[in-house]
Amino acid sequence: MTVKADPQFAGIAIPGYGEYLGEYESDHAHAMAKLFRQNGNLVAYLTYDKRLAPEQISDRYKVDLTALAREKGLTLKVLHVA
Repeated sequence: MTVKADPQFAGIAIPGYGEYLGEYESDHAHAMAKLFRQNGNLVAYLTYDKRLAPEQISDRYKVDLTALAREKGLTLKVLHVA
């Protein structure tokens, strides 16, 4: 699991999104997400390779993001972005 934070936005609260935490990329880049802390949730705005249907994504992104949320004492909330 890779999570990278853009230093330009680190710790900044963005209206409507919450505090920016970084960007997640799954092991095979099947799933990517912008991560925010909002109201006790780790909110992941998830996008994925458009050649794959969501059920075809083999990367363990849900497991990775759930573990990350637990580490931060948050509940995971995944929002799919078209």
